[in-house]
Amino acid sequence: MSGIIFKLRDMRGLPRREMVVLKELAIFSDENGRAWPSNRALARNTGFGVRTVQKALEVLQELELIEIERTGFINDDKQFVALSRVIQLLPENWGPYLSESNPDGTNPGGMIKLTDKEAAARNLKIKRNGDPGAYA
Repeated sequence: MSGIIFKLRDMRGLPRREMVVLKELAIFSDENGRAWPSNRALARNTGFGVRTVQKALEVLQELELIEIERTGFINDDKQFVALSRVIQLLPENWGPYLSESNPDGTNPGGMIKLTDKEAAARNLKIKRNGDPGAYA
C-alpha cells in the first residue's frame, strides 16, 4: 500500500461506488500508484458485484482519476487479447475532489513541502507556527 491512501481522506463529491473502488485501488497500489487487482478481487474487498466494479472503473477512467493499461496481443481476427492489466492512479487529477481545494489543485491546510524560493515564487508569506523557535 502506498501513501496515496491518505490523500483520499480529504476527497469529497465522488459517488460512493467510485470512492470505495478508488480507495481499494489505493490499498492495492505500489509506491508509484500502480495497482493490478482483478475485478473479482475488487468486488470481494468492496462488497460490490463484479459488474458494479467494472462500471466504477469506467467512471473513474472517464473522470481521468485512473488510467487503465492493458498488455496483450492482436489475434488473427483483429481482436486485442488482454493478458494483463495495470491501473495507474492519477492523484494529480484529484484536486477538484479534494475538500476545500484551490483552483490549482492544492489543498489549504494540507501539509506540503516548500522551499523558501518556491514560497517566494508563489508570493506566499511564511507564517511561523506559534513558537518562534519551533519550525520556521
